[in-house]
Amino acid sequence: YFLRETSRDEVVPELILRLKYEKDHGTVVWIAATLARFGNYAGLDGLFAVANGPDGEASAAAEAELARLADEAGLSDAAELDAAWREGGELPRHEHSPHLKLALWKWIARLAEFQLRGVDDTRFLFERMGAQAAELLAQALHDENVYVRVHAAQCLQRMGPRGRGAGPELLAGLNEPELGPHAAVALGRVQYAEAAEALAERLRPPTPLNLRLACARALGFLGEPSAVEPLTELFEDELVDLRQAAAESLLSVRGERADVERALEFLLDPRVDPGSTERALRTWLASADDRTPALDAWDALTPLPQTILTPEESRNLRSRRAAVVRESLSP
Repeated sequence: YFLRETSRDEVVPELILRLKYEKDHGTVVWIAATLARFGNYAGLDGLFAVANGPDGEASAAAEAELARLADEAGLSDAAELDAAWREGGELPRHEHSPHLKLALWKWIARLAEFQLRGVDDTRFLFERMGAQAAELLAQALHDENVYVRVHAAQCLQRMGPRGRGAGPELLAGLNEPELGPHAAVALGRVQYAEAAEALAERLRPPTPLNLRLACARALGFLGEPSAVEPLTELFEDELVDLRQAAAESLLSVRGERADVERALEFLLDPRVDPGSTERALRTWLASADDRTPALDAWDALTPLPQTILTPEESRNLRSRRAAVVRESLSP
C-alpha cells in the first residue's frame, strides 16, 4: 500500500530490478501499478503474464490493472498501451525528481565495475526506463571511462525507440574507435533515422571492419529505403561476414524474394555463424500475417530446452528451416 501511494520516484530503479526476480503474482501487480504512477510501464510484461496465468484472483487483478492503465493513458486497450511503450509513443509523463536522477547516476557509475553483475543489472534497469533516462545515458557517452561509454551505448540499444533522444550523441560517437561500433548498432535500434547517411558512408574502407559490420546491421534495424543501394554494393566485397550482414539487413529493409533467397544462402554457408541469419529470417516470417503457417512450422523445429545438437544435426535443422522458408515463397 505504501508503494502504491508514495510520491518518492527514487523507488523506480529498485522496483524495476525487483521485476527480474519477483514470483508473487499479487506483488507483481502492485509493482506495475506503482511504476505506472511514475510514467514507467516496465511492469506491463508482468501484468500480461499474471493475467494469463492460473492464479484466478491475481489474474483478475492484473486484467483490471491493464484496463485501468490503458484507460488512464487514453488508449483503447492494454495491447495499444504496450505498443506505445515499446515504440516510444506519447504516454503520460512524470518528470524525474532530483532524487531519481541521482539514483540513476549511481547506477550508471556501476557500468565501470569489473564484476559484470552490476553491469548486467544496470543494463536490465535502463532497458526498462523511459525516454528521460536516455538523456542521462547520452551524457554518459562522454564519460572518461571507456567502459561507461560502451555500456551506456548498449543500454540505449536495449531501450529501443525510447532511447531516440540520445541519437545526436550516438551519432557523434561513431567517430570514436572503441565506442563507434556500439553507437552504430544503438542508432539502428533507437530508430534514429537521421543517422542513415552517416551509417551508409561508413560501409566502405578505410572504415575499420568492426564498424563497417555494425553500420551494415544498423541500417537493417533502421529500415530506411535509402539503405538498399549501399547495402547491395556490399555483395561485391570479398569479406563474407559483410555480405552476410548486408543480406540480413536487406531482408529487413526490403524483404523481396531475392533478399530472402540470398539470406538462405548464408543460413547454409559453413563459413559464417548462421545464428543472426536465423533470427533475421524468423523476423521476416513474423512480419506478415500470410506467413503465419510458415512461422509456426519454423518454430516447430526449435530444439527442446537444454538440447545440445551435433554439427550434423544443426545443419539438418537449418536445411529443414530453409525448406520451410522456400515453401512460403511458392506461388
